[in-house]
Amino acid sequence: MDGLRVFLLSKFCVQYDETVLTIEGRKSQELFSYLLLNRERPHPREALAVLLWSDVPLIQAKGYLRKTLWQLQTALDAQYMPENENLLLVESDWMQVNPKASYWLDVTVFEQAFDLVQGIPGRELQLSNVQKLRCAVELYRGDLLDGSYHEWCLYE
Repeated sequence: MDGLRVFLLSKFCVQYDETVLTIEGRKSQELFSYLLLNRERPHPREALAVLLWSDVPLIQAKGYLRKTLWQLQTALDAQYMPENENLLLVESDWMQVNPKASYWLDVTVFEQAFDLVQGIPGRELQLSNVQKLRCAVELYRGDLLDGSYHEWCLYE
């Protein structure tokens, strides 16, 4: 499959076509992962700063967030840049994954397969749903963001 593919089940990995993209820094990966996992809405910068750097004063956390966001955007722009498409929407007070952006996310496929069969006994599943479940199971290579022990990640 061509295009941007993001894997969060097991180790963090981003690919564009067949090339693995380099997103340096654990915090850049965590920020990107959090935005993808919570892609349905914008997130206040202050809340993200507190979430990712809860152990430092807010003013310092906001500075770390600015630097991390710059690193993430630089990495994405340098390696993945479809015409007229910003993967991240960033404003002075908030940011989010662009709902119009084109990308594939393993967690989304997994969630959709689960939602599709929720509450249906196994013997009543249609063959097409069974195939979607098999694909979802194949995607599961390990825990979400294996090795991340932040409270938000463990909750997800």
